[in-house]
Amino acid sequence: MKKNSVILSVILTCVLAVSLQTMAATEKLRIMTYNIPYGNIQPSEGNGQNTWDNRVLAIHNYLDSISPDLIGIQEGVKPQLISILAGIPGYAMVGCARDDGAEKGEYTPILYKTSRFLLEKSGNYWPTETPDVPSKTPNAICYRVATWALFTDKVTGARFIYTNTHLDHGQEAVRIEQAKVVKEKMAELAELYGTNLIQFLTADFNMNRSSNVYPYLTTYKLKTRDMWSVARKKVIKAVNGFSTNADNEIDFIFAYGTVSCSYAEMGNRNTPDGFIMSDHNPVFADVSWTTSTADNARAAIMQARAVADSTFQWQKSRTRLITMPSQFSTDGIESSSMLGSLIDRNTDTYVRSRCTGSLPPNNPHYLQVKLREPQKAFSLQYNKSLDGDAGQADRWEDVLVTASHDGEHWDYVTELYKLSGVQNRTYTAEVNMRRPYEYVRFQVMRTHGMRLSNGAPRYSLSEFQMFPCTPVATCEYAKSKTIAQAVDALYDLAGHTQALVDEGNVTSSDVTALREATQALRQARHDYATPVTGVTASAEPAGEQIYSLSGMRLGALQKGVNIRRDANGTSRLVMAK
Repeated sequence: MKKNSVILSVILTCVLAVSLQTMAATEKLRIMTYNIPYGNIQPSEGNGQNTWDNRVLAIHNYLDSISPDLIGIQEGVKPQLISILAGIPGYAMVGCARDDGAEKGEYTPILYKTSRFLLEKSGNYWPTETPDVPSKTPNAICYRVATWALFTDKVTGARFIYTNTHLDHGQEAVRIEQAKVVKEKMAELAELYGTNLIQFLTADFNMNRSSNVYPYLTTYKLKTRDMWSVARKKVIKAVNGFSTNADNEIDFIFAYGTVSCSYAEMGNRNTPDGFIMSDHNPVFADVSWTTSTADNARAAIMQARAVADSTFQWQKSRTRLITMPSQFSTDGIESSSMLGSLIDRNTDTYVRSRCTGSLPPNNPHYLQVKLREPQKAFSLQYNKSLDGDAGQADRWEDVLVTASHDGEHWDYVTELYKLSGVQNRTYTAEVNMRRPYEYVRFQVMRTHGMRLSNGAPRYSLSEFQMFPCTPVATCEYAKSKTIAQAVDALYDLAGHTQALVDEGNVTSSDVTALREATQALRQARHDYATPVTGVTASAEPAGEQIYSLSGMRLGALQKGVNIRRDANGTSRLVMAK
């Protein structure tokens, strides 16, 4: 029997190795452009109830039904964006207002699903001769701003750039100059991050396909393709308003690179019950492309670290890693609060973030900690502010965790979700950084109410503490030297592969080697659990304790391999059918 198991294991390993070498990935996403005017829809239109409070509920329902991965919005002002984001859980925003580079005037923000995409870099510019400061093109009616972001898909590793803007509605000559600046900026981003990187551009361009602006958008500097024109299937649900058909479309989605479009739709701005969401119809496209070797490497790195991370459970120490307010730093807090209130053990005091700088805007507000000594893993514990409704609205929901050795160069660690809930509750999370770091930064990507401060959600905290973590002694895998060595080797190989990606030297062989090492750890864990006794699942017997292989206490046997520990402390592995 054991010989047969060994033969089967070898066969499976060989088959897997072949499949790993031939594995190809396709990135698929749904991208939308949507102008949501703040002044062009009168309450008397449609069913006569088109106040913003009603319109935003209709927008919530529409976005929930379409579920775009990325949304480029035009004409959104701060109160509108807050109310939109508050009603679509799972999305964060990047962007700034056009008049002052902070909060005054229209935004052209990018909304994205935080569970799927890692926001790596972002920025804003004005499509003028002085793009780094709020400015207006000569003869333009309004200030115009563009927002761009560099994203990585957390599953496929696909990396791409997305730009969203809004061209002037006056003279065509003005739009041509603005389009040229946008395309020049896209070319600069290609030089900076890679000419093979996919890019998207969305906007209310205030022109149609017969306009003299259109060729600049498709052929100037970088060649792009109009996703509506190349879509294999096109559907028009619009009945009136802007972008009702291909002849009067002014809301476009362009793509740079080998991008395919399977489906494109001009949605309907009118709801079945008579509400008018906008004077524009929403436009979205389902796009896809084949991922690169670097993309595949990033996906393999994330998978390898996830498998290694899941091997051991971590146990929190009682030692406090934060003992002095000077260990905290941030991008700004309200003048009425002090960082010392985070460790005063008084839930009536709190810190509220507030961006005090001008430019650059749209960076997430953060809380940074200098640890007393470098740590590989820690347990985070915090209480949100008890400051009434504001405290509820400002509670953490999505936090990006990065770490640094020197406080200057930051490595991505993880992203924590759903750190929110009712008042008077302490929230915890365990974070494995895999190697020692001295600095940890918590960037707040989303809060419950998404109340924006300079383009990013502000947050409130009452108490905050970190504790060192060590592997749980009862974790069955921790007793295996072979598995411990496989975990260390996988972390090292993942780090080496990441360095090759950063240098631009990663190959398909490197990706295959990392995937094989990941499978080797899975196999080692499987082999360790092979000599088991088959039993029928049942409740925990009296005097015995049941654990998962990773050391988690269970109330009953679960299907698969379990650990049963009797009253004398003797353990045995059992397979529940």
